[in-house]
Amino acid sequence: MSEYSVIGKPVRRIDGVEKVTGAAQYTTDIRLPGMLVGKMLRSTHPHAKILNIDTSAAEKLTGVKAVITGPRDTLGVKYSNWRRYPHLMDETALAMDKVRYIGEPVAAVAAIDNDVAEEALSLIEVEYEILPAVFDPLEAMKDGAPQIHEGPTVRNNVSEARHFEFGNVDEAFKECDYVREDTFYLHPVIHAFIEPYNSVARYEGDGKLTLWTSTQTPYYIQTLLAMALGLKEGNIRIIKPHVGGGFGGKMELFSDQFVAALLSMKTGK
Repeated sequence: MSEYSVIGKPVRRIDGVEKVTGAAQYTTDIRLPGMLVGKMLRSTHPHAKILNIDTSAAEKLTGVKAVITGPRDTLGVKYSNWRRYPHLMDETALAMDKVRYIGEPVAAVAAIDNDVAEEALSLIEVEYEILPAVFDPLEAMKDGAPQIHEGPTVRNNVSEARHFEFGNVDEAFKECDYVREDTFYLHPVIHAFIEPYNSVARYEGDGKLTLWTSTQTPYYIQTLLAMALGLKEGNIRIIKPHVGGGFGGKMELFSDQFVAALLSMKTGK
């Protein structure tokens, strides 16, 4: 019988000692010289047009180094992890013309510390036109329901429908002793990782960007950031420190990554 070096034997975790001793470095442990604090202002409405974003008071606040909004400071590039399907590319890191859910990022600030950043957010004034919202998926698919995303391929809030058929279901049912039909509802779920989303960015004068971020897919982030920021992929370096849990919930480009990168570019930090 063959003697295996790994199979059937206990294997020590590569990161086990660092984690149990507290030596493991996570993104929030990173400190850079002159590092600023970034924070995002989020929508308080589930569905609304953005009529105006006034950042003038926030920009005048002592200690604020940059304020960004979607319409003014981003390229407005829509992206998705599924680049093979253009009709699914409907995300922007900061809201552009309207907000589509409570908590959607609308603006962001970079400041010398957390308190100044929080105060700056409170000074940003957003003028909304409230739109009808939809909260039930079945209602959302009915004719006349409020449309969350617009596009030639989107109808009744369905961006893509996939149909699969295997065999003859009706004939199979005829051979069954018992057939039960029911309706099942699945509640929203969250991956419940301990470490929240967070990022640290550093922009060099030669156009090189380095991003430390809690992610499971650094190469996805590199590609999507290049799209959203208009940079070459080769000029973006993604560093993934230890991750405090992900479970599939950190496999996309999230707003904190984009905002950290753009604020770093705006401030040169």
